[in-house]
Amino acid sequence: MSKKAGFGFGLFVGLTGAAAYFAFKRLDSAKQKEIITKVNNTAHDLKDRAVDYAFYANDAISDARQKVNQKTGELTDNAKQAVNSAGEKINDRFKENSDDDNDESNTTQFHTAADRLRDELNNTSEDAQDDIVVNADDVFKNDKKVETFYPNGTSK
Repeated sequence: MSKKAGFGFGLFVGLTGAAAYFAFKRLDSAKQKEIITKVNNTAHDLKDRAVDYAFYANDAISDARQKVNQKTGELTDNAKQAVNSAGEKINDRFKENSDDDNDESNTTQFHTAADRLRDELNNTSEDAQDDIVVNADDVFKNDKKVETFYPNGTSK
């Protein structure tokens, strides 16, 4: 609204209110009491309706909350069941795979060779594990001439 229209509307409402007030004051007291009673009854009825609608709205919101909480609870339960089911499947799959590792029928050529080497190393005697030690004193103790052997089988 423009300033002029707002001012005009306010002036109209003010003049109408003043005219209604003066008209009310010109009525006799019985008629004034009757109008006051009607206005009070109407105001009381409007208050009752407003309170009723507030209770209706409160009940509707409460029902909506209950439904939302119920659906949320159901969805939460479904999600928990899905997570638990997935966890159980993963655990079962892990157990199957770990059981397969211990199964003799699923050994590969590599596993067989590794087991054989472990057995050979565990079964060797103490003498076989001694290192060969070569030092200069043992080599040149006797003044014997060193003979060189070549890959073709000849020596010098």
